[in-house]
Amino acid sequence: MNHSRSAALFAPLFFTLALLPATAARGQEGNELTLPVNAGLVSTSATAHRRIPNTVADVSVGIQTQGADATSVSRDLAQRSQTLLDWLRGQGAERMATDQISFQPQTHEEKNGQQKIVGYTGSTTVSFRTTPEKVGAILSGVLDHGANTIQQTSYAPKEEDEDKVRKELAQEATRTAIAQGEAVADAAGTHVIGVREVNVEPSGIMRPMPMMRMSAMAASAAPSPQMAGEAGDQDISVTVSIKLTVSR
Repeated sequence: MNHSRSAALFAPLFFTLALLPATAARGQEGNELTLPVNAGLVSTSATAHRRIPNTVADVSVGIQTQGADATSVSRDLAQRSQTLLDWLRGQGAERMATDQISFQPQTHEEKNGQQKIVGYTGSTTVSFRTTPEKVGAILSGVLDHGANTIQQTSYAPKEEDEDKVRKELAQEATRTAIAQGEAVADAAGTHVIGVREVNVEPSGIMRPMPMMRMSAMAASAAPSPQMAGEAGDQDISVTVSIKLTVSR
């Protein structure tokens, strides 16, 4: 997988050089670690960026049916859902799930003002994951295999790819922040003797890129592969803030 970078490492947000009092701190083993008399702190931060391609498409489609009684509607809904799931499985779809099942009575007002139930409407949502290359064909096919609404499609990178990149960016930002802190310490006539504190902030929150949302779509208006568009990519950034202990 080729990753493109834009402004791989940004300038630090701030530098702070502060002198510390000559006090003692306890280590993990309970041993006292005495700081030098002229010890101080350098605070710095750095942000690493990278753009990675969207490699999966998460899709949700709807099935709606109606009938004279709840039993027939439930049966029809289950059959259409199973037909759709079987077809999606044959297309290599993953993470298939059926949820948001609901039934609504259809009523008619009588002359006496009473509401009479004349039928029922049932609906459910089927979600699945596929690849961007297959989106157009699958969106066309679902309308022929039980679904009658296309609710939403969004693109995103795979979670494992995102996690891997975040770890790499955290390492890059940490190395840059430390190098900046060492440069500041050297300019101030001191040198780094240890790392006091490290904070990692995943400032680039991943958000799936919506492709389309349709409340209803007839089979005659099925989307073509060209309607799927390009998957695009996402920007990921990680900011690391570090406090370094320095001494003259």
